[in-house]
Order: sequence, then C-alpha cells, then structure tokens
Amino acid sequence: MPERSRESNRRSGFLGIAGLILLLGLAGCWKKSGDAIVLGKDYVPAAPMTASPNESPSPSATSPGPTASPAEESATASDEEKMDDDFIGPPLDARATDHEQWIVSVEMVSDLKKIDVRLERTQWEALQPGDRVHVVYRQGKYTGTVWSAKIE
Repeated sequence: MPERSRESNRRSGFLGIAGLILLLGLAGCWKKSGDAIVLGKDYVPAAPMTASPNESPSPSATSPGPTASPAEESATASDEEKMDDDFIGPPLDARATDHEQWIVSVEMVSDLKKIDVRLERTQWEALQPGDRVHVVYRQGKYTGTVWSAKIE
C-alpha cells in the first residue's frame, strides 16, 4: 500500500511541475493579432556549406607527387592568396542559415509596429507590397519582443 501512495505522489508532483512550467510560459507572452500592410519582401538564400575545421584533407592532397622547389611553393602560395583577395562574389547575409528563408515585412495598422514574418515560398510569392493581411503574433510582456508571427 505505501508503494502505491509513493507512485501517486510522484505523479502528482510531476503534474504540478509541468503545470507550473506551462503557466509560466503562457504568462510570459501575449498572443495578439490584427490587420497589417505588407511593406516589402525579402529572400535570404541558404548559407553555402563549408568544410569542417576537423575534417581530414582529401587523399589526393596527401598523395606523393612531383615536388616543387621552395621558391615555386612560395610563388604558388602568394598567387593563391592574391586570388582569394581578388575574389568578388555575393556578400553573405548575416541572417543566412542552413535553409532558405522567405521574409515579409509588415506594419500593423493599429499601432504601426513593424514585424518580419517568415513564410513558406508559395505564400511569399502570392503577396505583394501594399497588400492587407491578418497577422497573428506572440509578444513578450516585459520586453515587447515579437517571438513568432504568421499570416493567416
């Protein structure tokens, strides 16, 4: 009999803790919604995959081959550095992640708050600047930070 009451106490303790966490999570944000006007659209491509610093060199780089003199090696190294400095490509966006992002900037009609909303590509393509949309978002009670937003 005492074993059963221990199990019951554990279960009620777990439910109490889970309820407290849920209550704190819901108490920290307000769910808000309202009409907004699309200001602009932005596309952020995925960041290019780079080699890991712990990755071992490819076998072709370590295979023995004809050796070059030290003068030729330094000339080749300086040419490679020069090529790296001369390379001009598209600048990397600081927001780039491992996947593409389609972002719409909206301005709420009621309080003129500007919010960036991340969308799926089909929804992003359908919207144009000046369109009126309905936005649902969560805003932190203490900081006013918008944590998540979606267009309905």
